[in-house]
Amino acid sequence: MLEAAYYFNAEIYPFLAAHQLAPTPFVAPIVRVEHHPPSMRHAIVSLVLGHRVLHLAALDAAAAAAPTASSLAGSLRWRVHCHVGHAIRALNGEIERESTRCATTTIVCVFILLIGELFQSASPQWRFHNDGLATLVALRGGVAKLVEDEGEIIKPGMLSLLVMSVMANATSPSHQQVAPIGHSCSLATIADLYACGIYPRLPCPQELFVEIVRTNQLRRRLAHHHHGGPAARDAARAVRRQHQRLPDFSPPDWAAAREASSPPATWLLLGRLFHSAAVLFAHATLAGFVDDGRPAAAAAGDEEADPGAEEGEAGPDPGAEEGEAGADPVASHRAQLFRLLEQGLASEVTRYGILWPLVVAGFEAAHGTPAQRVLVERGLIDMSRESGAAVVVARNALKAFWLSGKRCWDDCFHEPFALVF
Repeated sequence: MLEAAYYFNAEIYPFLAAHQLAPTPFVAPIVRVEHHPPSMRHAIVSLVLGHRVLHLAALDAAAAAAPTASSLAGSLRWRVHCHVGHAIRALNGEIERESTRCATTTIVCVFILLIGELFQSASPQWRFHNDGLATLVALRGGVAKLVEDEGEIIKPGMLSLLVMSVMANATSPSHQQVAPIGHSCSLATIADLYACGIYPRLPCPQELFVEIVRTNQLRRRLAHHHHGGPAARDAARAVRRQHQRLPDFSPPDWAAAREASSPPATWLLLGRLFHSAAVLFAHATLAGFVDDGRPAAAAAGDEEADPGAEEGEAGPDPGAEEGEAGADPVASHRAQLFRLLEQGLASEVTRYGILWPLVVAGFEAAHGTPAQRVLVERGLIDMSRESGAAVVVARNALKAFWLSGKRCWDDCFHEPFALVF
């Protein structure tokens, strides 16, 4: 454990600290390891070793050497599995005991195992950890109750869970979304929790994160009411309201209110990137529904005749070059997204926080240009060393989608993918 803590504090923490946009509770050294229960100690060791394995595997790949059981990466991989096993056995004992079943350390330990699963492999096993977390959180009274705890780790931990589950639902089929940790929360509670700090892997404006939550909720409703009827019409009206809300967000105003720890131009870049990504995500997943709630394909082209279909679409940012009067707002946001991604990927400070806009751009690149697809693929490759296996999963899913000739969001993300954590 001490060796793992030293490696984290000497190698991982300085990298995270150097790349944060503002002081955040999510970036801190590992301290007081002797006070952690056995389950958490083993979970932390497995996570840190997994990070080391990925770095060594990258070196092996650069040297064209396949890692074997006798190589350092191979031997560390076995140690990762060993510590995961120890953590799970200790965790089972803690969950069996009523006094520790819903303890903060128990919940955080399950989350560490979940992150380790996502970071190190493309296995769908992460969903079981997510379901277990949702159960433990419910036993503690739900997210709204937990965030009242003044403990130093529970509130950032809950936000981490919330971000992971919300963004996993964004890259999951509308009919197969996982149970989000904050499913029973009001949007106000989600907004309050999200305000506790800038999440390093998702420096998304709070207002836009809430709109992503709303978009996921609408996708779920439409998946269950796609045959028409009053419920479908209500959902379709909600879609229109969603398209009308998104233009209200102002990246310049948001950037002006950020901390001085990063240049205003950096905040403005992120605000515009996430704004365009949120607009395009809503358009890709919701714009195919018309007044009666039927898919646009079933309406045989009624979309153009729909009086509200475009008037609620979000327009471009005031400073965007593509935002001239009369321009197609979706096309403007698409052009802006790719243009700003080049800037974001070139910066060491912003590169590791824009995976979500890059994934949205990857979807858009399916009917874009070869240069756009190259931009997305190179961006994902550059992120993979520090962002783990999830980036490889995203790259594989997008490349398969590009070759498929399909155009729907659910065709791209045809199974639940957790990519942002």
